[in-house]
Formats: sequence, C-alpha cells, structure tokens
Amino acid sequence: MKYAFVVFSIGLLVGAVPAADSLNCRWVGAWPCGPSGAVALDTERDLAFCADHNAKVCVLDVADPARPSALSSFVTGGYLGDIVYRANRLYVARGAYGFGVWDVANPSNPVPLGEIDTPGDAYGAAVAGSYAYVGDFDSGLRSTCRTLTT
Repeated sequence: MKYAFVVFSIGLLVGAVPAADSLNCRWVGAWPCGPSGAVALDTERDLAFCADHNAKVCVLDVADPARPSALSSFVTGGYLGDIVYRANRLYVARGAYGFGVWDVANPSNPVPLGEIDTPGDAYGAAVAGSYAYVGDFDSGLRSTCRTLTT
C-alpha cells in the first residue's frame, strides 16, 4: 500500500507540472574534481563518491549541494564502470583490473581492503546482503565476495 501511495503522489506531481518545465530540475552545484562516470552516495554523512574513467575516485562533502568540496581522492586502477556504497565500504568495478573494495569509514583517508581479478572486464556492480555481484562484460554476472561485513 505504501508504494501505491508514492506512485500516485508522483503521478499527481507530474500531471501538475507543465511539459516544458523538466519537472523543476535545475543545476545546483558542480563537483571540483573533473569529469565523472559513476557516483555513489552516503546520505547519512552527506558524502558523494564520484568515479572518473581514469581510475580515480573523488570523495566529496555534499552537505551544501551548491558548494561540494573535495575531501580526498584515490586511484583504483582501470576504467571505472560502476561504484556502490554500503556501510563504510566502496565497491568498485574496475574494467580490466577486476573488482575492488575500499574502507571509507574515514573519508579523508580511504583504505583498500581487497580486490579480485575477473575473467573479463568488470563494468557493473551491485551489493546485497553479504554478496557483491559484478557485471563482467563477456563473462556475465559474477558473485565475487561472500564476507563483506565489518
């Protein structure tokens, strides 16, 4: 029932906005680290993790969305296809370099926890429970980690 209400409410909002208004979307701010290909959020700490295609992740304080500020950055290796944040961990699909996990409990000093090479190029990532799943281009879906909890 909860979901039906949300969908209904969105439908009312969409119907009330003129078509040319783009649902009231507008630019608020820009991040200071260059181009980004993937983003993950830690909404409890107002952090954004932005990955570029040159193997770098920038950690941003987005408490003020109009003025995001860089806290740190780190190089992961490989083309970054996707990143996922869960419980102070950042899971990174790194193209030909496989899949990696970083501890981001201290956003100013991310620490690599481990990596695994995949048969193909890791481009997609998802985390559910204590498993990480990697979309590995020619090799399909891979379940890579079993114990991701702290």
